[in-house]
Amino acid sequence: MFVTRADGIGSGGPPVDMGVSSDPVAPASAAQAAAALDAQMRSATTAGTQDGTGKRVVKIVLSGALAVLDRLPGREPLAERAAGVVLLYHDVPVAESARFARQLDMLLRAGIPTACDALPREPDGRWHVGVTFDDGLLSFSHVALPELQSRLIPSTMFAISGLLRCSDHDITPTHEGMPVMTKAAIAELPAAGHEVGSHTEHHARLSRLDDAETLEELRNSRTQLEAMTGEPVVALAFPYGDWSVRTLEIAVEAGYERVFSVLPDLIGRPDADPVLLGRIVVAPTDWPVETWLKLRGAYRWVARWGHFKARLSGHR
Repeated sequence: MFVTRADGIGSGGPPVDMGVSSDPVAPASAAQAAAALDAQMRSATTAGTQDGTGKRVVKIVLSGALAVLDRLPGREPLAERAAGVVLLYHDVPVAESARFARQLDMLLRAGIPTACDALPREPDGRWHVGVTFDDGLLSFSHVALPELQSRLIPSTMFAISGLLRCSDHDITPTHEGMPVMTKAAIAELPAAGHEVGSHTEHHARLSRLDDAETLEELRNSRTQLEAMTGEPVVALAFPYGDWSVRTLEIAVEAGYERVFSVLPDLIGRPDADPVLLGRIVVAPTDWPVETWLKLRGAYRWVARWGHFKARLSGHR
């Protein structure tokens, strides 16, 4: 789940345990399965998924300074230079549901919640905010979705197509120890106003696959999700934020029209890539000032720093 570097680049070396488990177990009764899944969700936490306090404070100071510059007299409004931001959530633990709800209320004050397939590709004078979730975790259905629905906020769920439960009785597979949604629950999302996108078939680090393996991973996921939903699947989010120019080309070849990274580039910039869109990582445990600055695009300098490091490493 939450194991990206700030620049979104996967490191080399041997494959690592991605926290994915699909070992078969004896079918559980409905009551047993519900109890087990509830216990897994309630034990989940976002602790350890964020930068240390010192690094967070530094980012707030730098982002706050950029936000002040954006509001200086005579400076062109940011909404005239870009169209908005896209948020990236992973898990929304039960214990943090109230914080998540407050973040959504803040979103409604900061901008216009916009479906990711309707985000403008150029500035229109308004500030748009897209919301996405990675991994297809069960907490989305139980915690995040009701809060989104009550506020009429659309979202995109990027699901790992090969790691979805077949029924409510299943208590496996899991992703990093956290329960995942069922195929039926994924299938219901488009009718509820939420897009389904691909997070690949097996949550693989694509930089460790050759071209044929990458194409198969992306095509299989798209085909499987389209079979579940009955809807076209044209959005992709790279696991671990791990991608290269070649990976992006293969994604387009596999039929994807919008591909999302984990670098907080603003959407709708004049120099924006026509396919690749940025996202800013958000967690329910973010401090309110962090959340507001992220919503208002003040963390965009992190993306520039990430692109610079990627060019130095030769990864882009």
